[in-house]
Amino acid sequence: MATTEINTKSDIDKLKNHIEEMDHLSQDGFSKVSALANILSAALGNEKKPPKTSDLLPIFRQIDSVAQDHENLINCLAEEVGCNFKTGGAMS
Repeated sequence: MATTEINTKSDIDKLKNHIEEMDHLSQDGFSKVSALANILSAALGNEKKPPKTSDLLPIFRQIDSVAQDHENLINCLAEEVGCNFKTGGAMS
């Protein structure tokens, strides 16, 4: 289904379902990143026992993993309905 060829109720339903799934994925991913950022903030704000770098690295890796996983999942959903971002598009 190309972006300009949404002709049937089935096309509209598929697009709606994909948008809802992308919304769910973005909320899930951003909630996880926010929670991890809060953990980092609390750890860095602890003056009595500052964290070691080795204790923080797994949290930073987890943030990176969540961001990459959700970016890929959302992109795949957009691609399935022909609405994925292409270099040189409106946002370039």
